[in-house]
Amino acid sequence: MINHLLTCLAGTLFLLPLANNTKFATAIAPTEICDNALDDDGDGLIDINDPDCECDARKPSSLIPNPSFEDHSCCPNAPGVLGCADTWIQASEPTTDYLHPCGWFGWDYMSVPLPIPDGEACVGFRNGKYRTEVDPQWKEYVGACLLAPLQAGKSYRIRFHVGYSDALYSPPTNIAFFGTTNCDNLPFGIGNESFGCPSNDPNWQQLGQVAISGTNEWQVKEINITPTQDIYAIAIGPDCTPIDSEFDMFYYFDNLVLAEEAAFELSVTTAGIPCSPDFTLIIPPAADIIGYQWYKDGIALIGETNPYLTVTTGNGVYQARVTNAEGCAITPPFVLDAPAIYTDVDAEICRGSSYNFNGQILTEEGTYFDTLKTATNCDSIIQLNLAWVDRIFSETSARICQGDTYNFNGQLLTAVGTYLDTISTAQGCDSIVRLSLEWRENVFGEANASICQGDTYNFNGQIVTEEGTYWDTIRTAQSCDSIVRLNLTWRDNVFGEASASICQGDSYNFNGHVLTEPGTYWDTIRTSQSCDSIVRLNLELMNGGSDTMVVKIFEGERYQMGQHRFDKEGEYDVFFSSEAGCDSVLHLILEFYHIYIPSAFSPNSDGNNDAFTLFGGDDLVMVKDLQIYDRWGNFVFRNNNFVPNDLSLGWNGSINGKPAPIGVYVYTALLVMHDGKEKRFSKEVVLVR
Repeated sequence: MINHLLTCLAGTLFLLPLANNTKFATAIAPTEICDNALDDDGDGLIDINDPDCECDARKPSSLIPNPSFEDHSCCPNAPGVLGCADTWIQASEPTTDYLHPCGWFGWDYMSVPLPIPDGEACVGFRNGKYRTEVDPQWKEYVGACLLAPLQAGKSYRIRFHVGYSDALYSPPTNIAFFGTTNCDNLPFGIGNESFGCPSNDPNWQQLGQVAISGTNEWQVKEINITPTQDIYAIAIGPDCTPIDSEFDMFYYFDNLVLAEEAAFELSVTTAGIPCSPDFTLIIPPAADIIGYQWYKDGIALIGETNPYLTVTTGNGVYQARVTNAEGCAITPPFVLDAPAIYTDVDAEICRGSSYNFNGQILTEEGTYFDTLKTATNCDSIIQLNLAWVDRIFSETSARICQGDTYNFNGQLLTAVGTYLDTISTAQGCDSIVRLSLEWRENVFGEANASICQGDTYNFNGQIVTEEGTYWDTIRTAQSCDSIVRLNLTWRDNVFGEASASICQGDSYNFNGHVLTEPGTYWDTIRTSQSCDSIVRLNLELMNGGSDTMVVKIFEGERYQMGQHRFDKEGEYDVFFSSEAGCDSVLHLILEFYHIYIPSAFSPNSDGNNDAFTLFGGDDLVMVKDLQIYDRWGNFVFRNNNFVPNDLSLGWNGSINGKPAPIGVYVYTALLVMHDGKEKRFSKEVVLVR
């Protein structure tokens, strides 16, 4: 029988020969093609909406050759054999270590964290000590000539993995990145193991640094740099600070990616106005990008494979998928929501009339819509609410004096009564007005006034000197008669009383009299109406006072009283002025709350400091909340609303029933004092065994 193979692109079917010449059919499920706007695998998800089209995090091409130390010409047979890693240069006299599972793979007492981030190989370096030799300037660096120079004034980023052994051998430190203008400057410090960092050589400069801290793990770190000169070679390792330690300080490098900043982050910029026909989305250029594909709402826009997209497909979510030698990446979503402007217009017409609505002649009431284009090509939607205007009926009233006239829309009226008139409104509809015209009665007014004995009063030109009732007739503003009655009375002398106080030794001015003693004083003055006014003054002598106040604060706080601030326990006399301006003294007794929070404890069952809790005197009544976290922010222990000074209510140094590792932990505690005051403390506590 003739063997054969039948292949289909979608729903692929293979006919494969078996040993007995029978055929076995195998169906291969189709996979999603990410740039054809079709649901190739039939799962209802098209293109980048389908998980089949997800991209890994973008990794730009590195200007450092062999960035993960994978290419090698030999296997390391001992530490310090960086020369096995292709293109890498031992930059310093103290030698870095090349680790590869094909040969030497690290020190037993400083194991490399696994897995290696990118491949199988990495390098290790020391800072400040080599085994039994303590040398603060012992610093190990790796170096390389770049595939292309870093150009002066351009922004770059180096992203790398740094690895840690345990906390004893990999304590927190700083990683520094150095550059030089010539590859011939590698290596540096030849023959001098105590040369230190590269910038001790005038041909080298530090381009940046970053702090690192970790335990038995790998971390991703970044340094952003903008060189002032063209850089052709680099070195990386510890910073320039001399380190004096009794332990080896050892760290690891892998996956050193150096590229322009723009190559690490994808972004979409715009040109033009969103509603305009030339509105364009743009991906800033990057040297390593070799392909583009634009999408709307996750579905490919066929043929749109440029770094820019002129938007002709309306509102939606736009993204681009770019590819380079390392893989693909998708830009963050750009949401295009071109605005539509909505306008409400209310209008009225008389029955039988018409209304011109942007060229539409309307004769019926109702709601109408029209869509226009703005100057920026956006839609402008107008809603017209058109209503009939019924005949308007209004009513008004007026009054006139007898013998006068009233102008009613051109009609001169001389008699009271009801009158009608028809006028046209602004819309041209009839409006009927009814006027009720009445006589205005003569006005009767009354006034009351008073004068001092011997004075005069002017009553509309009449000079009056005696109390009594007087009459006068005048014309109002409407020319009607107005009769006024004046009731004039004598004004009695005024008697007034006042009270005042002075401090000892002060004086009081009583209408020109300077008084220095307490007592009752009299004076006679003229009022604003020129009548006699008798005033009695009761003058008192005010003394200052004293008082005592006890205040408690937490140590480290300040207590403020007026302009005075106190932060130490003790007794203080504070002088004030009373409301009367007299001297007053306050005796302040300032005390600290009595609390004690240990900085370390040792849960080793020796009867001393076997648990961590909070202590205090009688003024500490309750620990409202106690929470403990490890140095990575992981939750360890919590207790609420318990009394202080009881070790059994605190943390016994265990996590999930197992002894917690020694080290530094962070606590936060909320204390409640006897006076109701609450205070939160957040610090570190050391667990030792």
